[in-house]
Amino acid sequence: MDNWPEMENDPDAIARIKKAVALLDAKEGMTVLDIGCHKQEAFQYLPDGITYYGVNDTVLVPNTIRLNIDGGFEFPLKVDRMLCLEVLEHLECPYGTLQSLSKVLKDNGVLVVSLPNEATLFHRLRCLFGIVDQECFNFPGKHLHLPSLRQSRKFLKDLFLIEKEGGYVTQHAKKCRQKWIVPLIKFLPMKFLSKISLSLFARGFIFKLRKKLT
Repeated sequence: MDNWPEMENDPDAIARIKKAVALLDAKEGMTVLDIGCHKQEAFQYLPDGITYYGVNDTVLVPNTIRLNIDGGFEFPLKVDRMLCLEVLEHLECPYGTLQSLSKVLKDNGVLVVSLPNEATLFHRLRCLFGIVDQECFNFPGKHLHLPSLRQSRKFLKDLFLIEKEGGYVTQHAKKCRQKWIVPLIKFLPMKFLSKISLSLFARGFIFKLRKKLT
């Protein structure tokens, strides 16, 4: 099931993917594993000469490897670079998946993870007015985990070193259910504000990670 059929036409989503791919720093000759690849939107922004594997629980485009990664998975080779964008918050057992990501990544490899920020200023304002997650009990596409910046850091640091972190913003708000927020978001300098406070203004976080070596 495709829970975001128009993602490739969402400028906010594409900006997030481009930012994540830039952090990945993939080079010719490297192997890249894209976990939760959707329609392999990230592939077109990767350099030529890489070996790319896209993994998803539903095959939406050809050459996608169908694999349930929830709670852990196996992959037949170790890879140089990995993407895991907007995935972990949907899983019932994300820690097991994180362990598998560490096992599959080469010791000198890079993993880029993005996670939504569920504690933005706008989320807090919504809660003041009694408006909470409107996807509650709607399993398809549901965020099962609602991380803050502190929680995201703590979760990832258990197995990885955070080399760099940043945020992505919502400037077009195509999927926003509260229409009164849309003109406000479009008016505000969200990129600038997110640099002042990732926790309050970034719609999500992007982490460049290196695996902890024992």
